[in-house]
Amino acid sequence: MTEFETTLWASITGAAVGSIFSIVGTLVGAWLTQRRERRQQVWQREIDRVIELEERAGQLVELVCSYHAPETIAEKARSELPKLANDAGRFRRHKRLMQAIRELQHHLSLLIADKLEHEDYRDLADKVHGLYDDLLKECDRVTGKRKV
Repeated sequence: MTEFETTLWASITGAAVGSIFSIVGTLVGAWLTQRRERRQQVWQREIDRVIELEERAGQLVELVCSYHAPETIAEKARSELPKLANDAGRFRRHKRLMQAIRELQHHLSLLIADKLEHEDYRDLADKVHGLYDDLLKECDRVTGKRKV
C-alpha cells in the first residue's frame, strides 16, 4: 500500500467517523430538544390551569362577599361553586393546594348559607378572605412564583 492509498483510506475513515458522530449528535440533540419542549408544554399547561383556578376562586370570593341580595349571590354562585369543588380533584397531585381549594369552597358555601339565613357573616367573610390568600400562596408555591 502506497503512501497515497494510506492517506486516502485515513481520510475516508476520518470522514466516515466524523459523519457518524455528527449524525448521532444531531439525533441526540433532537431527542433532548423534543423532551425539553414537551416538558415546557406540560409546565405551561399546568401554569394555565393554576391561573384559571386563581381567577375562578377570586371571582367567587368577590361574588359571595359582595353586598348583593343573598338570593342573587346564591343563584350566581350555584353554577360556579361545583367547578371550584371539581378543581380540588383536578389538583389532587398538589395536596396542599387541593386542601386549600376544599376549605375555600366549603367556607364559601357556609357564607352563602349564612347570608341566606340573614345571620351575622362578617367573621366568616374575613375567614374566606384569609382562605383565599392561603389558596394564592399555594398557587404561587406550585408555580414557583416569587413575591414582587
